[in-house]
Amino acid sequence: MRSLFIYWKVAPPIAMRAREAARSWQAGLRAAHPGLRIGLYERTDAAARAEVDVTFMETYAIEGGIEDALQAAIDSAGSAGLQALGAPRRHVEVFDAVAD
Repeated sequence: MRSLFIYWKVAPPIAMRAREAARSWQAGLRAAHPGLRIGLYERTDAAARAEVDVTFMETYAIEGGIEDALQAAIDSAGSAGLQALGAPRRHVEVFDAVAD
């Protein structure tokens, strides 16, 4: 079962707007793809220091695994959301679950 882990960094002054943008595009993805399990994480140790970029991690999983078309939709939604903020590109990591 294929899952996605996507991370990106933003400067502290735009972290709140980036967090809100991510929640927005993730809500759209959740509505468009029932059963999609979504997470949004923020690296809190860096967020506490204003001079360090804030790192965010998105996670995506669905029964049966993330197919290519769904991965493309996730990539498109997030890239568009961050481009509006002038944020850097997202880095996608793809993992397959290990069977018991």
